[in-house]
Amino acid sequence: MKAISRVIGLLVFVAVNCMTPPVWADHPDDIYWDNNISPSITGVDGTIGATLDFSGTLVVGGEFSIEGNSIANNIAVWDGKSWSPLSSGMNERVNALTVYEGRLIAGGTFTIAGGVRANHIAFWDGSNWSPLDSGLDNEVCALTTFEGKLIAGGRFKYAGEVPAVCIASWDGSSWSPLGVGMAGFHFPSNVAVLSLCVYENELIAGGRFTRAGDLSANYVASWDGSRWLPLGPGMDNEVHSLTVYDGKLIAGGKFTAAGGVPGNHVTSWDGTRWSPLGMGPAQAWQDYVNALTVHDGKLIAGGAFSFPGVESTRCVAAWDG
Repeated sequence: MKAISRVIGLLVFVAVNCMTPPVWADHPDDIYWDNNISPSITGVDGTIGATLDFSGTLVVGGEFSIEGNSIANNIAVWDGKSWSPLSSGMNERVNALTVYEGRLIAGGTFTIAGGVRANHIAFWDGSNWSPLDSGLDNEVCALTTFEGKLIAGGRFKYAGEVPAVCIASWDGSSWSPLGVGMAGFHFPSNVAVLSLCVYENELIAGGRFTRAGDLSANYVASWDGSRWLPLGPGMDNEVHSLTVYDGKLIAGGKFTAAGGVPGNHVTSWDGTRWSPLGMGPAQAWQDYVNALTVHDGKLIAGGAFSFPGVESTRCVAAWDG
């Protein structure tokens, strides 16, 4: 169990060599950040991009080829004592994991899962990997469930044979778009949904976009089941991760301001406005928060940074405020 506790907080890119940041003014809420989570996972020879508790076991996905003493290509399972592969794994990176209709769903850059063709998305039935329809035409970056459907976000333009710009839903038999999807005036060829979660009965999408549906939405937007809406003025840069903690929506990414309020790469939304969490774990301009989760009553942030508040750490930190 101790090993699981260490692993669960280490979300992504824990091997990043972080630069020394400039001196920042203290913030009274910095006392809530700590650096007690180890920045390494024994046996991984690459990076972790996704973690998930599935039927009492920990599943990790990313870009690696060895996990413990078992051959595990980009995805593996920890049962509390040892690592195991899931068949022959994937041929490329796993970015996202979720559970839908009792099955493990994986998304990423891969095109082969368990030796069979699976375009960027696949499901595990306990014995084998199988494709989900004909998949997506480009990378899947995020997965979640909403209103009984599987939601996929990424850099794709088609889901199966259906036009779906960066986000689509799967109802168990077919793909559907969510409105007209996302767009970005400054980066039309590089638009992407990078993170998904559900907050107050709405689907929240974050990423690299400045329009959602027909409305301006700076890097984050909500879907109420029929239309896209912005969350206030949004951010000044990309949103890489989303989760819910203490009744609030938490966003992490490359941004340094949210809703016009300074917020170093992590901030919270209470349904009305954005608020910073202290000075944030990532304070240099080149830093970012790439993943968020809740574990043991704390908000866990992972990414590329070295100093949360006044306490030194490397690439992962916890907030209990």
